[in-house]
Amino acid sequence: MSDSSSKFKNYSIATLCIVACIFLISILYFLNNGIKQYKEQLVLQSQVQEEIIQQISTAYEDYKLYIDSQIAAQQEIVNKANNSSVILSEIISIVGARFFENERVLDKGETDKLVNDSILIIENISPRLSNLISNINRKYINER
Repeated sequence: MSDSSSKFKNYSIATLCIVACIFLISILYFLNNGIKQYKEQLVLQSQVQEEIIQQISTAYEDYKLYIDSQIAAQQEIVNKANNSSVILSEIISIVGARFFENERVLDKGETDKLVNDSILIIENISPRLSNLISNINRKYINER
């Protein structure tokens, strides 16, 4: 009986070892699948992060371009307003100089010099307006 119980004991141990090996192999198989899925999730997550970063970069560049164009437009408005102010002040200077000439506060040569200086300043900003004012000035000088 001792031989039979020894064989049974050996078979039991062998069966236990086989079951334990099968259990360990199945655990390793499931762990391997879990690791593969985790790696795939990491790859997908990194791809999604790259897409998000790309979209954020694109949105930032678009916004920056929009802001730059707005700044340029505002600067253009400011420049035009400044130029209009300069033109208006030079026209006022011309009218004032001609008024003082008529009132005999300024002599004709000094007035002509002031008017020509104002016309040159206007010419730098608006050549067409300068040409018009020059023609009006010449007509005024020829008629006095």
